[in-house]
Order: sequence, then C-alpha cells, then structure tokens
Amino acid sequence: MFVAVEPPDTDAIGSELRFKTSDELGSTEGRAHLGECLLRNVVVRVVCDEPIDPAAITAVARDLGDPPSYSSAGVRFVPGHDILGDFSAPAKFDDGRSRTPGPAESLHQDFGTLVRGFSSHSVLHTRDVPPIQPMHWVHAGAVYASLPPDLQRRICALRAIHANGTDRTDGPRRPLVLAHPQTGEPALHLPIRRDAAIENVDDAEGDRIITTLWQAVESSPARYDRVLESGDLYVWDNVASFHDNPAFPRDKERAIWFLTIPCAANPTAYAHG
Repeated sequence: MFVAVEPPDTDAIGSELRFKTSDELGSTEGRAHLGECLLRNVVVRVVCDEPIDPAAITAVARDLGDPPSYSSAGVRFVPGHDILGDFSAPAKFDDGRSRTPGPAESLHQDFGTLVRGFSSHSVLHTRDVPPIQPMHWVHAGAVYASLPPDLQRRICALRAIHANGTDRTDGPRRPLVLAHPQTGEPALHLPIRRDAAIENVDDAEGDRIITTLWQAVESSPARYDRVLESGDLYVWDNVASFHDNPAFPRDKERAIWFLTIPCAANPTAYAHG
C-alpha cells in the first residue's frame, strides 16, 4: 500500500511516504501511518502516483486537530474544502528589481493564519510549483538537547517577547522552552525576530541568549532539507520544529494549498529537572 523511506542520516528529522493512490493516503490505515511517521520524524513528505485529492488532505488535517475555515474568514480556499487555504499566485513581470527577503523566509514557527495563537501542525501541498531553493526544517527538541546544561536551566525559567511592531518589548510573552503537548519533551521556542527581547532580562544578556539560541538552531545538524516539487504534500509538527519558506520567482505561476492547525491549548513551559 505505501512505502516509508527512512532518512539515510541518523540526524535527519524527515521521512517520506509513498502512495499509489490518493485514496490510500486518505484511508484510515494510511493516515495512521502518516501520524506514526510524524511523531517519529517531525516532518513527513508524502508523494503519490496520482494528484492528491483535497478530500485526502482534509482528512489528514482533521486527524491532527480542528483546522479553521478559510471561507468564514473571507480568504480564498479550495472549493468544497474550506479548511484548505489557496495561496496560489499567477506569474508576474519581473523587472529585475532586488527584493528584501520577508521574515518568513528565515527559520521560524507558525502562528495561526486565521486563529490567533500557536499552531500545532502545518500542512503544505505544492500542487504545481517552479524550482526554488530548498526548504529547511530543524528539530526544536534536538537543538535544546544540544545546549550546555547551564544554558538549558537558565532559559527554562525565561519568557521571550513575540513583538510584531517596532517596539520589541510590546508583544505576547511566551516560554523559551515548551513541553511538547504529546510527548512532554522540551522544545525550544523562539520569536521570529533575531533582536527579540526577553522578559525581566537586561538587554545585554537577552541579546546574548537570543543570538546563541538562533545560532544553535541555524547550525543544527538535526534537520531536513528538501527542494519542493510539484504534487508533494508536507506535514510537520510545528511545536517540535522550525522551518523557513523559500521565495518563489516572480515570473513563475504557482499553485499552493496551505493550512495551520491551532493547538488545542497553548503548550506550557517545560519544567527543567
């Protein structure tokens, strides 16, 4: 029915599932196998011999949680499947202007596109895409485990400020280390801003901590790198990983479906020791 392609590198955090038909993916057995791979490897690439039906993607997403409706939010969606956001775009004239990379092109974790709050999982279907730079995922738990014990103890007691505006001290406070809601294991959790402030920590120490942690994420060998190909489905554990979003060329059209699944409850801080 399906073949699991295990990662060749023991540090890898991704696995691949291959199905002959979309019905196999959407079956109870196929979805259960995907869930098992997701717990073990954090990110799963699904490849099917035929175009993946949106009904199969919807079934996979509903197994993972309660995804919100794009139609009720007035956002474009896949007809008949309103939890699947349609982020497709036509080709545009490329006049050669340089562009400034957006924040999401760097490693980060997803917050809900429709519902405020942290996302438990993300689902991306590259229905029809041009070649781009590889997409990267990094294991948030492995990064925490790689840190010196004294730094682990220090950051478990701290909360970072997730600011969206110009004031880096104005935003939600969230723990730097989360307890994974399914496994209870520690997972590093960082604001997307590389200059983020830390609550009740002076700027000098806060800058050192944030810089050290982001350097650990960006240099970690516990990663999965893939060039996105048309027809693939990617499902990843957003609490347990960081990922980036490589930019598509202006002059190429693309068909992309995407959704995030809200955490049933916000993950709590990990209690060290």
